Amino acid sequence: MPFDAAMLKASLAECREILLGGRVEKISVPEKELVLLSFHNQLEGKAVNAKLKISTYPDLSCVHLTGITVENPAVPSGFCLQLRKHLLGARLSAIEQLGFERAVSFSFSARDEMGYQTERFLVAETMGKYSNLILLNAERRVIAASRLIELSLNAKRPVLIGMTYENPPAQAKRDPLAETREGFFGVYSPDMPPDKLLMANYFGLSPLIAREIAAQAGEGGPETLWAAFSDVTDRIRTERFSPVLLLAPDGSPADFSFLPITQYGAERTALPFSSVGELLDRYSEEKTRLASIRRRASDLLRVVSNAQKRLEKKTALLQNEIDDSRDAALWREEGELITANLYLLKKGMKSARLTDYSVTPPAQREVSLDPLLTPQQNAAARFRKYSKKKSALAHAETQLSLAREESEYIERVRDSLDRAEGESEIREIREELEAGGYLRTAAKKRLQKPKKPAPDEYRTTGGYKIYCGKNNLQNEYITFKLAEKHDIWFHAKGRPGSHVLLVTEGKEPSAEDYTEAATIAAVCSSAAGDASVTVDYTKAGEVKKPSGSRPGYVIYHKNFSTVVRRDEALVRSLRAKRTPAG
Repeated sequence: MPFDAAMLKASLAECREILLGGRVEKISVPEKELVLLSFHNQLEGKAVNAKLKISTYPDLSCVHLTGITVENPAVPSGFCLQLRKHLLGARLSAIEQLGFERAVSFSFSARDEMGYQTERFLVAETMGKYSNLILLNAERRVIAASRLIELSLNAKRPVLIGMTYENPPAQAKRDPLAETREGFFGVYSPDMPPDKLLMANYFGLSPLIAREIAAQAGEGGPETLWAAFSDVTDRIRTERFSPVLLLAPDGSPADFSFLPITQYGAERTALPFSSVGELLDRYSEEKTRLASIRRRASDLLRVVSNAQKRLEKKTALLQNEIDDSRDAALWREEGELITANLYLLKKGMKSARLTDYSVTPPAQREVSLDPLLTPQQNAAARFRKYSKKKSALAHAETQLSLAREESEYIERVRDSLDRAEGESEIREIREELEAGGYLRTAAKKRLQKPKKPAPDEYRTTGGYKIYCGKNNLQNEYITFKLAEKHDIWFHAKGRPGSHVLLVTEGKEPSAEDYTEAATIAAVCSSAAGDASVTVDYTKAGEVKKPSGSRPGYVIYHKNFSTVVRRDEALVRSLRAKRTPAG
């Protein structure tokens, strides 16, 4: 579901309750399309800290309260500096949805460069590929924007520094919140499907909500459709929202809404949330992270994808070479058969029918001969072919083994990239690829001392510390630097994933602690679509790294296995208690 006007209204109701009157304490712009404003407020005599997320990603534009923390770039962008200059220390005085549109204006009481009281406005337009975030002065002129729009791109509504801001143009449709019974029946047509009718005549409603209204109306005709339409619009007007997340059969977030959805039946699992902010955090976590990673690590993804394609081609060629060399033994057998029957053969013969005594019972075998060669030379030629194919087979099998090992390694790197969450993890993966020769290292960078890996840290219910590596460098650091021999090591069985270390400090953790560590290993693996995952675990002292093997590759021979549910909510709750590893 797109973040429609109704969902924005639900989100802003929460924002007004928490943020109005609050002071801007911190501004973060980790991405051009993502802004986080941290507020400090007093509610009923209690200090409250809250964070507002404004996302202008084309595929996930939204505005809501959030609990996420995102790593900032080392150097802030110009847009970030402008936001900090004009809004840090300002108080939020008003939140206004611009009509029933996907746009909102935040009004701030601030001070200008001379220290005089003034107003600033921050307008968020969450309109898919047209999304934008615009900072305005007291006269509502543009100070800065996440996306400046030149006249040549949009002559009707440019966004340029110094220009007066104009609200999004009104749509040639009807406002569903202002609709009357007479007006509804005036546009009703029995020739159009109900959901198409609603989408064609009313703005601010997503296709999901239009389909839900039609599903609630059933086959009852215009009266029941009006009743269902009125019920939904009344919910919106009176702000009676019930946020719900719809899960696909594999447990991944598929859709969301501000009211319960019934149209999917058993195809979707409905997960209610107490707030829109929590719902959107859950929904956008994976989608936003993946989009962000693909932008920041596009060159790494390209290198890894090219390596995967190269190895697939190499593996196929080597397999063909092995298949072609598997008849090596036949050339040796023919050479031995000719040698055993030299007395029957003469130069000039094109073929001969010889008795093969190496099989039981002896069998007649037709052998082709080169008439220009003597029998001895025909036998020698076959032994040479046998020797050549035998050597080729051994070489191809060795190279195939190395290619498969490299493919597994590249798959682990790809998995690390897919699960990376910040700049530091991308940097570590970049350093790993540079060390492996997949990327060229800059001369200046060669002189820099590599930074210590910073794996994720968790706490079990029993209070035990858990380390979780998110890439090969972190995995090796955990397994061979942080681990003591009596600690417990976990890894998803037979698939790329994190090394997970349960630090026991010589004690014996409970079964619940073991299960929680195994669940972290299951969630932090490539088992994205699996409801349950098999996880191996063993003493850390049993885990070895073969000499000359690639980063992250380990072996172990003594282990136990368990099957755990892929419980992401549990892992998030354990991670909330973490502190930086060191």
